[in-house]
Amino acid sequence: MVVLWAIAARLRHRAPGVWFERATLSAAALLGLQVLFGLILLAASHRRSALHYVYGIAALIVIVAGSALARALERDRWVVLAWAAFIAGLLVLRALMTGYQKA
Repeated sequence: MVVLWAIAARLRHRAPGVWFERATLSAAALLGLQVLFGLILLAASHRRSALHYVYGIAALIVIVAGSALARALERDRWVVLAWAAFIAGLLVLRALMTGYQKA
């Protein structure tokens, strides 16, 4: 959703505003919750393939790095946040595509 918001802002040649940044950071918080629930499931012996964990960790790294880079910028922070959300979204989708590991 935030990626579509960023595309619409780019097409209108204006920044999407403060609410875009809040929405992106909220999506990052939801990804953090997904990681937390994943760790709980892992502790409860629910196993996934190794790629699932790789994609999940990579998505978290992309979001954290994108947020840190956006904070360091003075302008066009929203572009970095949009790209980070897009890449993390692709990684999360790929993680969901990996199946359960048969024990």
